[in-house]
Amino acid sequence: MEIRRPIGPEGTRWCPRCKSFVPTSDFYSDGRSREKLRAYCRKCDLAWQREWRRQQGVKPKARPTGAEGTNWCSACRDFLPLQEFGVSKLTCLACLRARSIRRKGGPKAKPKGRCLQIPVSTGQRRCSRCSTVKPLEEFYRINNGRQYASRCKPCTVEMFRAYGAAKKNEWTARHRRKLKDMVFDAYGGQCVCCGIADRVFLTIDHVGGGGAAHRRLLGKGHKSSGAPRIYWWLVQHGFPPGFETTCRNCNWARHILGTCPHQVLPAPIKYVTAAELRQEYPAP
Repeated sequence: MEIRRPIGPEGTRWCPRCKSFVPTSDFYSDGRSREKLRAYCRKCDLAWQREWRRQQGVKPKARPTGAEGTNWCSACRDFLPLQEFGVSKLTCLACLRARSIRRKGGPKAKPKGRCLQIPVSTGQRRCSRCSTVKPLEEFYRINNGRQYASRCKPCTVEMFRAYGAAKKNEWTARHRRKLKDMVFDAYGGQCVCCGIADRVFLTIDHVGGGGAAHRRLLGKGHKSSGAPRIYWWLVQHGFPPGFETTCRNCNWARHILGTCPHQVLPAPIKYVTAAELRQEYPAP
C-alpha cells in the first residue's frame, strides 16, 4: 500500500521523521525512488543511519585529522589539500578515477591517463609516454598556457620527428604535384607537339636546348638533384619564356633525333598487290 505524503508549499517536501516540510534541496538523491529523493531529510537520514549502525553493533570509524586545509584520503592513506577532493571528501579525485578504471577492467595497455597523473600543485608531472616524473618546466604549455601537455618535451620532439619522417615522402609528393600543376597550366597544359594532356606523360622542355646545364646549375653540380627544382625555379621567376610543355616521348625524340617524328610529314604508304608479290617471290 502506497503511503501518501502531505503536500506542502512549492519547493518543499514532507519528512516523516521530523514531521515537517523541508526544502527539497535538503534531501539526498536516490535513483531507485519515484521522486529520485531519499525518504528522510539529510539531518534525519544521518540520524537514522547512526541509529541503525548502533543497533547492528557497527562501531563508527574515526577519521584522522591533519593540518588546516587538508583532508584524509582513505584510499591513498595520506593527507591531501582540499582542492584534490570533489563532492566526496572520503577519497581524492585521483583515487576515484583509478577505482573507476579498475571497475571497468583496468587500463588496456599500461597504466596511464589522468587517474595516475600527479597534481600540478606538487610542481611535477608524469609523462604519459615514458612514464617518468619530471618538473613542470619539462612540459610544454597548451591551451593558451592554461594546461600542461601530457608528454614531456623530449618525448614530444621525438614523436613529431617520427611523424614527420613517416609523412615526409607524402608531403614532398603533394608539394611537387602542386608545383607541376601550376607550371603546366602556365605553359598550355598539353604537349605542343602531339597534343597529349595527361599530366603523367608531360614534362618541361627548354626551347633550343640547355636543359642539362640548367639542371646542373640548380643542383649545384648534380644534374639529377636539380631536376625537381626546375618547377620551383619557374614559379619563382614568374614563368619566363623559353620553355614549353612536351610529353616525354617527344622530348626524348628531340634529344636523340634532333626533331620529333610528329613534326616530320610521313611518307606516302605504298600498297603491294598479290600479283606483285608473286612476281617478286615466285613459287619453287
